[in-house]
Amino acid sequence: MHRQSFVVTSLLSATLALVATGAMRAQQPQGQQPAAPTGPLAPEKYKDIQVLKDVPADQLDLTMRYFVAATGLNCSNCHQRDQATGVFTYEADTNTKRTARNMIKIVQTINAGDFGARINCGTCHQGLNRPAGLAAATMMTPDQLAATMWNHAPVMWSAMRQSGTPIPQLSEQDAGDLFAFFYASRYFDRRGDAARGKRTFTARHCADCHGLTARGPGGAVPVSEWQSLRSPVDLAGAMWNHAGQMKEEFARRKLVWQELAPQELVDMFVYARSLPATRHEKMTFELGSGERGAEIFAEKGCAGCHKGQLSLESRLRSKSVAEIAVAMWNHAPQMSPGTTPRFEPGEMGQLLNYLWAKAYFAGAGDANRGRRIFAAKGCGSCHGDPASGAPDLSRIKGSFSSISIVSALWRHGPAMLDRMRQKKMPWPRFDGRDMSDLIAFLNR
Repeated sequence: MHRQSFVVTSLLSATLALVATGAMRAQQPQGQQPAAPTGPLAPEKYKDIQVLKDVPADQLDLTMRYFVAATGLNCSNCHQRDQATGVFTYEADTNTKRTARNMIKIVQTINAGDFGARINCGTCHQGLNRPAGLAAATMMTPDQLAATMWNHAPVMWSAMRQSGTPIPQLSEQDAGDLFAFFYASRYFDRRGDAARGKRTFTARHCADCHGLTARGPGGAVPVSEWQSLRSPVDLAGAMWNHAGQMKEEFARRKLVWQELAPQELVDMFVYARSLPATRHEKMTFELGSGERGAEIFAEKGCAGCHKGQLSLESRLRSKSVAEIAVAMWNHAPQMSPGTTPRFEPGEMGQLLNYLWAKAYFAGAGDANRGRRIFAAKGCGSCHGDPASGAPDLSRIKGSFSSISIVSALWRHGPAMLDRMRQKKMPWPRFDGRDMSDLIAFLNR
C-alpha cells in the first residue's frame, strides 16, 4: 500500500452508505405476501405518486408517519410549504423528495431479491436524519468490511442501475478517506456505553480534577475543552502527554496508577462525546504521510527499547487506536522519571502511520491459504489469462490492502461482474479471514 493520508473529506454519498430509506411494505416478513388492498391505491387519490404506487390510499398517511419516525425528518423536508398560509404543495418536486424516491427504489430492489435479509428506513437511519450506520458493522476489521462490501456489491450495482443512480468510481485515496470515515465513526472499535463511561470517569479519579464544563482544582482543563475528543489519534497523543503529570499527581495524593482496559477508555470516550458541549463535534481520523515516522520513533527514544522481540510492528498489527492508547497509558509508569517524551501536534499520526497503519489495513493473513482461495474462487481464470484483459496481479504485489481492494472493486467491479456473467461464473464471496489471506497471497 503506498503512503497516503487517511482523511475524512466529506459526507458519504447515500449510495455508498448502503440503503437509507424504504416503504412500509419493505417490512413485510420474508416469504409472506401482503394482503391485496381492498380500496383505491395512492395514485388514484393523490398527485405525483411515482414509487409508492402499490400502497393503499388509506395507508399513505401511515407510511409518511413511518418515514418521519424512522429518519428524523418531517413533512417540510420533502414537501414545499407556503410560509404565509402553512399549506403544503405536495405535488411540487424537491431534491429531498427525489433522493427519497431513489432510496425507496433501492430498498424495493434489495427486498425483492433472495439475499437473506429485509431492510427498511430504520435499518440505517435508526431515527436519525443522517444514517447512523449498521450496528452489525461495529468492531469489524478492515478486511471484514472489505469482504462485506465485496459480497454486497452486485446487489448494490443492480439496485443503483435500476434506480438510475450512477455507480461511483473510487480512487485509492477516495477509498482511504472512506475507511477513515468508518474509523472515525468507530466501525472498527468495540461498542461504548456512556453510562458505564461516566462511572469509570469517576472511579478512575478523572472527575477529581476535570470538571465537565468548568476548570477543576489546579486549573485542570474541563472535558468540554478537550480537543482530543475529535480524533482517536489525537486522544492517544493527549493521553501520553498527560501521563507524566498524572504520575506526579497520583504520587502526591498517594494513589496507585490507574491502569485502564480498552473497554473502559472506549466507554469514557463515548461518555465525554455524549455531553451537550461536545456531542456536536465532528469526528476525524487523519494520519500523516508517515515520512517522518521513523525519525520521530528515534527522536522520542522509542527505538532504543522497542527492537527485536520488543518490536512494535508485530505487537500493534491487529490493535485499534484505542487499544494502542491504553497500552501507552498503562506503560507510562515504567518510564524513568523525566524521560517520557512529548508528542507535538501531528507527530502521533506520523508515528502511527509508520508503525501501524500499513500492517493494520493490510491484515495479517496466511499467504498459503490465500493461494488456495485464489484458485478455488476462480480468480486465476481471468487474472492468469492475458487474453481476458484482466491485469496480472503478480506484477503489483506488495501494494494490496483492504483499502486498495475496495478501490479496485468500485473502479473495475461492474465490468468484471459483466464478464463473469458472460462466462456463467458465480460472483466470488469472501469472509474476513478469506480476504485477509487473499491479500497476504497477493502481497507475497
